[in-house]
Amino acid sequence: MKLTLLTGAVIGLALQVSGQSFQSVDTNSVRMGINADGSHFWNGAFSQHEVPKGSGLSTLFAGEWWIGGFDQGGSLHLAAQTYRQTGWDFRQGPVNSTGQLDASYSKVWRISQQDVLTHQAQFQDPNYVIPQDILTWPGNGDVSNGEAAQLAPYFDVNGNGIYEPLQGDFPCIRGDQAVYAIYSDQREVQIGNGLDMDVEVHTMLYQFAPVPGAEFLDSIVFSHTEVYSRGTNGFSGVYMGHYVDFDIGIWDDDFFACDVARNLVYGQNGDGNDQGGYGTQPPAQGVLLLGAPEAPLQDGVDNDHDGIIDEPGEQLGFSSAMAFDGSNGALGIPSSLFEYYNCLTAHWADGTPLTRNGGNGHAPTGGTGPTTNFLYPGNTDPAWPGGTWSESTAGNTAGERRALMNIGPMDLDIGDHFGIDLAYVFATDEGIGTSRLVQVADSVRDWFDVQSFSCSSTIGLADEAEVEFSLFPNPVHNELHVQIQAPVEVEWKLYDLSGQLIREGRSDVPVFTLDLENLAAGSYLFEVSGQGLYATKPLVKQ
Repeated sequence: MKLTLLTGAVIGLALQVSGQSFQSVDTNSVRMGINADGSHFWNGAFSQHEVPKGSGLSTLFAGEWWIGGFDQGGSLHLAAQTYRQTGWDFRQGPVNSTGQLDASYSKVWRISQQDVLTHQAQFQDPNYVIPQDILTWPGNGDVSNGEAAQLAPYFDVNGNGIYEPLQGDFPCIRGDQAVYAIYSDQREVQIGNGLDMDVEVHTMLYQFAPVPGAEFLDSIVFSHTEVYSRGTNGFSGVYMGHYVDFDIGIWDDDFFACDVARNLVYGQNGDGNDQGGYGTQPPAQGVLLLGAPEAPLQDGVDNDHDGIIDEPGEQLGFSSAMAFDGSNGALGIPSSLFEYYNCLTAHWADGTPLTRNGGNGHAPTGGTGPTTNFLYPGNTDPAWPGGTWSESTAGNTAGERRALMNIGPMDLDIGDHFGIDLAYVFATDEGIGTSRLVQVADSVRDWFDVQSFSCSSTIGLADEAEVEFSLFPNPVHNELHVQIQAPVEVEWKLYDLSGQLIREGRSDVPVFTLDLENLAAGSYLFEVSGQGLYATKPLVKQ
């Protein structure tokens, strides 16, 4: 068992994980969670990830964020960890002036959209009991302890900058259900006795229940992570990497791959039978990069891998992708300060550049070749048109695979912050195929790109407030699926751009479908209104 590879000290950490310091989303067919210190998927000993929910099966064991960069004096600062064998680089709670842990942050907040809507509707009812995670939502930090005044996002009804749930304030979450953790690298001892960055990280994992036209949402978990620079140093050459330990059922028979154009890394079974796990139809598990900081202006690089150089608003895509075999050798996971940074920059732990050698990507043990940023990209690397390189073509033996998806380089000045959006994509195909995974990844991106994730109050305001709703697909051919988050009945109207009313109706359900097959092609406005509510979105009919 994989558990036997973890030391007793690491396993013992699980005993420190309380019910509140690890929480999961589970509103669709996937159960996935996070620790208060930012560790993903596991509780310090066992994977807490499950897909399908209730099956006892999993595709992910553990996950972490790594981040590193150089201060103005050229010193490397870094926070990274795998299984805490050499200590913890992240701890619960925000950056503060004392460096001491505040136990109130040793928890993960778990809230549903229904919780939020109920709170908005009933907070003035004397018989209403506010859910504990809404009541204790960490909207404000303790400024007397050096914490930032504003922490977790919330809707501020009276605009006074203070989170007051008794006055109707409420958490701003994404999705139908979300979990939220705040953690930082403010620890006395870092990896390799390195320097911390005083970065504060906020991660929200969230899910949607499937809706008509977007049934793929049933197997997706999204992640939104914000990184804040709270210290007194600015940094250059900053890279942030997401470390993911893929375990597709049984942990020791997997392959790794990446898709450069899609900003996707994934694990899959090494053969068509995951014995003792998923059986003869093993799934693939991907991590899809959906959003990242904006790329440097006019740098002449296709940063987001969409085939367009320096387009307006271009974001960073993943800068490199690689995988480790779980050993302590050249192809294994790093253990020291500069080894971690090497891996964030498309190098192996020993400093050897990732090499497109048709084999293992490591020149000293697998042969020479040109340097590259992407390990096992198949035929998706635009730097090698027509070329194919995968674990299968390399003749590899399936085994343990731990992936690293990197983003950078970036500058991180004092007081800066940036966000990263991911989706954890699960799909089952015939045999060990991944065509279904790719299809789902494309659908997820198309769907995500039309979401607004606005946060607004739906009742109790003197003026009309914006209501959150989504239209999918957009552009639309025939059926339009409308999802509205509102506690009251709403009226909807469809206008053309001249202002002529085309169609209208009412709805008291969160999701409904419109047949637009006979609507002329063109651009329209879709309006939603109700008691204290108002919002519009553009709609394109093809």
